[in-house]
Amino acid sequence: MPILVYYEIDPLFFGVLFVIALSIGQITPPVAVNLYVAANLVNSTMDKLTKEIWPYLIAAIIALVILTFLPQLSLWIPVTAGLYFP
Repeated sequence: MPILVYYEIDPLFFGVLFVIALSIGQITPPVAVNLYVAANLVNSTMDKLTKEIWPYLIAAIIALVILTFLPQLSLWIPVTAGLYFP
């Protein structure tokens, strides 16, 4: 938190980016904890799931890049709804 305050980074914005980056890490091999669980649930192999995950992975990376450079998008809904006052 002190580093966020020092560089004037909004904590909610950082939290959104952090969660998206963690979700990308959870579906990216070789760690891919969520893929191992999903493969076990649907009785499939990691190879099949890894091939199917690429469009979602690319979309998540694009969303992360867009939100990184346009922080207003991640803060728009809470600010408009009156739930967050930066």
